[in-house]
Amino acid sequence: MPSLHALMWRSGIWAPAYRFAPAWRIPGRSNDGILPMFSISGCGHGGTTLLATILGAHPSAYLFDRETKWFLGLGPLALLRENKARRAMAASNFPEDTRVLIEKTPRHVFRIPYIRKLFPTTRFVVMVRDPRDLVASISKRIGDWKGAMVRVTLDFVAINRVKNDKDVLIIRYEDLVRDFQKTMSSISAHLGIEFDQRMANHSEFAPTWFNAESVEETDGAGKKAHVSRRAWQVQQPLFDGSGRYRKDLTAEQIAEVEAAFGTLVHDFYPQVAAHGVV
Repeated sequence: MPSLHALMWRSGIWAPAYRFAPAWRIPGRSNDGILPMFSISGCGHGGTTLLATILGAHPSAYLFDRETKWFLGLGPLALLRENKARRAMAASNFPEDTRVLIEKTPRHVFRIPYIRKLFPTTRFVVMVRDPRDLVASISKRIGDWKGAMVRVTLDFVAINRVKNDKDVLIIRYEDLVRDFQKTMSSISAHLGIEFDQRMANHSEFAPTWFNAESVEETDGAGKKAHVSRRAWQVQQPLFDGSGRYRKDLTAEQIAEVEAAFGTLVHDFYPQVAAHGVV
């Protein structure tokens, strides 16, 4: 059984100050020699790993196959992590045909203004997903229903803050898996790259995410099983994993999520408030 502190951290009840803190910067730091970055963030369990894997299959992209967490620190830690990010993003680290870097950390959705100040050319893609599926998935992973509700709430509050920013593109998980060509064309245009067929065949180029010890389909309960499942999912041909909440949640739980999130997700999932299927 995870400790109370661990459950609070994973669920989002523990809300570190970086979620709301102003940007720290190293004065006079130049971005010369730094490759452009695509930052993927958004809802935890919302498809960020899948999208990063798809974009990472592009022949001119380099994918960091982990959550970098570069921009989550405060004070001196933030400055240390900025240095780490700049070293990792230096063009000298990559082949000449590398044009863009793909970074994914769901919690970076809280730090988009900060990242923008440090690296103004960054383009952001923010993933959202039906909150019923999110709460079902997260609560299974951490064993904490209330914690899952809090985490998803915090994520959508942050997403609503940036949804109208010009350098931010909001993508629904359901659109990605059901209308891949159109959705990826939209993402490619936003990022300023051409669509490449390798992205459609992303499972052939997928890395082993998070240095997972085993890559297999699991129930996703617990950290180890969750990591294994995520690493397995992105190595499969694209499939639609939406609607699992119908199996994992009771009717009472579904109603609770719909009541809690109807207004918060209206711009993305108006059907939720109307008790409809996405």
